[in-house]
Amino acid sequence: MLDLKKINELLDFIEIKDLSELKQFPQPSKIYISNNCFFIISSSDGLSNYNNIISELYFNKKEISETIDKEDFIKEFDKTLLNLKTNNTKFSQKKIDNFYKYFFNIPLEEFTIAKEIYGIILNNLEAPYELGPFTIYFLELYKKLLSQENKIFELEDDIFFRGWQGSFVVTVQVKARSINKAKELAFELFYKFELFIYFTLNDYNQKHFISIVSKLPYPYDNCLILGSKNKSGNFSRVILEAIPLDDPYFKDSSIGNNNLWKLLENKSYNSLEKRIISSIEWIGKANSEINIINRFLFYIIALESVLTIQEQSLVNPSVASTICEGAAFILGSSLEDRIQIENLVKNLYKTRSALAHGKDKDINSEELLIAAAISENIIHRLLSDQKLLQLKSPSELSNYLK
Repeated sequence: MLDLKKINELLDFIEIKDLSELKQFPQPSKIYISNNCFFIISSSDGLSNYNNIISELYFNKKEISETIDKEDFIKEFDKTLLNLKTNNTKFSQKKIDNFYKYFFNIPLEEFTIAKEIYGIILNNLEAPYELGPFTIYFLELYKKLLSQENKIFELEDDIFFRGWQGSFVVTVQVKARSINKAKELAFELFYKFELFIYFTLNDYNQKHFISIVSKLPYPYDNCLILGSKNKSGNFSRVILEAIPLDDPYFKDSSIGNNNLWKLLENKSYNSLEKRIISSIEWIGKANSEINIINRFLFYIIALESVLTIQEQSLVNPSVASTICEGAAFILGSSLEDRIQIENLVKNLYKTRSALAHGKDKDINSEELLIAAAISENIIHRLLSDQKLLQLKSPSELSNYLK
């Protein structure tokens, strides 16, 4: 429930000024300009209050925060604040309702967002290829289809594609009440797409690179080193391979890759699916990271994301033991297998503990490979095993393993 008293207290921090005074106020200050005047919030308490109220109002209505860009929301709120302060009035519940009504009156629209995608190939360039909510096109095919659908894209010189350097395009559809929000939602999905691809590749040796929206570091750039005495060159250590995105592997049901993309099609998730998505994203980050210590820690976080039962639990010895046993029972098919897997994960946690306590610890390639294999295979098992697919929450997973 919104606290009207708290919201109205914000008006006490607002000063109305003439535009001629604008240059007198240093940052940080909240300034909103309208017509021939502006308001300013310059005190630290006022700024803190303002930011808290904005977040409270914005996230109070899920239909708003999921369809309206926050900056657009703030602009309308600032306009309302200035109007109230100018007229010496305050917020009432009716005014709050009318404020929200303004956004609800903006129709919900479906947008298609297209972005270049680098690092992939398609064996069939004559047809679109779908992965979950995403559609991938050869650029020339996409241009052709667009021109068939809309005459505006028949303009000469490819005016809409000037500056595009890649050969492939990926699109996704989102629903929003503003263009800015549509772009934000699409870019979030594109980033998840990248992480999901890195997960499916199991690309321990980092031979692939995929990019849509992220600025992930490119590890194999050529460079020339010129010193006062010595000259040296650092050239690509590995030839990066384009990803054959329409290979059947990316939808292989035997390891759950078919169910992987269904996670991104869903609009609501149960608590176990949320954990699985979080774990996939951490593995995707690990598979695209250069720093070996970060890669190792990301794989461990992926394990914790899906195998920690209590939401707020710190990773103490008891929780670590639960994670070790959980990995053993999900992946092992015999007593010997499970004992071996449990010991492997315990050793990973010894390394994790050393890193967490600031001890000097080198991560060797074997440790990194074990961490990657265990975290990735747990997800594959959760997405392919028919019994595990029926589970809806971490507690149900825990009970099943017991």
